[in-house]
Amino acid sequence: MPTSALVRVFPALLALALAAAPLQAGGLRLQPNDEEFVLRAIERGEAEAEASRLARQRTQDPALRALARQIETASAERVRRLRQLARQEGMTLPRRALPRPQLASLRGLQDGDFDRAYLEAIALDSQRTELDRHLQQADSGVNPVLRRQARRAVPVLERQVAEAQRLAEQAAQRQARD
Repeated sequence: MPTSALVRVFPALLALALAAAPLQAGGLRLQPNDEEFVLRAIERGEAEAEASRLARQRTQDPALRALARQIETASAERVRRLRQLARQEGMTLPRRALPRPQLASLRGLQDGDFDRAYLEAIALDSQRTELDRHLQQADSGVNPVLRRQARRAVPVLERQVAEAQRLAEQAAQRQARD
């Protein structure tokens, strides 16, 4: 291609490249769907970690306490990694946590009522939602680093959901006997 033709075509090629993958200091800027995933995963992860800390303090069930510890640790680690990625990609995160009505309702419960509510709302429902969202992000996310992080979280979430299901089945069997 003659130099004069290249000079005419280069600005258009550069514009196409920049539109396809906007650049910032950290690399590929997160696209809106990726940003939404990061925001919601951080929000849910922080709520799960906080609820799990509460569960470790309140439950008398050693198996539920162990699961709560696993969820707290895994959620905190996912949040840490997502925050780090967001900073690297130039994403601005909210400074204040959003209200967590689920957590407020858990705080008002005691004993078996607390255990059932935590198991259902956090260990099962919230973890299933996170698993679904991480699977979707791993398959269809734009940012390759974020896709890898989502894929890395999937086996941990699967184990936690399976353990929560096992505990829920045991609790249902105990309740049926009583």
